[in-house]
Amino acid sequence: MAHDPKDHVMDSTGFEFFTTLFKDEVVLQLPVIGNFHITKFMILELIAAVLIIAIYVPLARRARSGALPKGAWWNAFESLLTFIRNEIAKPNLDPPPGHGAHHDHGHAHHHDETPHAAHAEPHVPKSGLSEADMYVPYLWTVFLFVLFCNLLGMFPFMGSPTASIWVTGALAACSFIMMHGAAMVKVGPVRYFASQWPKIDIDIPVIGKEWPSSSA
Repeated sequence: MAHDPKDHVMDSTGFEFFTTLFKDEVVLQLPVIGNFHITKFMILELIAAVLIIAIYVPLARRARSGALPKGAWWNAFESLLTFIRNEIAKPNLDPPPGHGAHHDHGHAHHHDETPHAAHAEPHVPKSGLSEADMYVPYLWTVFLFVLFCNLLGMFPFMGSPTASIWVTGALAACSFIMMHGAAMVKVGPVRYFASQWPKIDIDIPVIGKEWPSSSA
């Protein structure tokens, strides 16, 4: 009987090798600890985490020393982090240059419209880090974890843990908590929930008041 083509993307309690090459299937069963079943995707997630640590911890130590990136290996993996920081985190989390407190209320002030103000640096919190730099470690972690989990599926006898809804659901839950939790910490729960209430400005006439004419 033919195997289900979806088997290679589904989680299981063992690694299957050469399922059709030999008469009997070669399966490496994973251990069971009490009622806890260790699955294939659990092992692959650990492998992805170990690979990330093995690659980026040495690179982080070199970068911390102030040395410039050298070689294809260092530049290739550091370029991933640079892309996430400069092309995703900073454009979306840091305010644009010249965006000051006076512009938040929609009022322009002539004394702010100077070349110096136009090219002012984004507001930096008391921590000394910009908004992007505060949250970019989380973005790096999620990006690298998803990337390595997906790449493991390209190797024989492996798989992509992100094929499991439990893995993607856990990542989505972490991102949900991060997005809303960070906003509550920054502005406070009351102000945050108040900002989520939809506000629509509609000019509705009241009794005794006529609509403004089109000529006006």
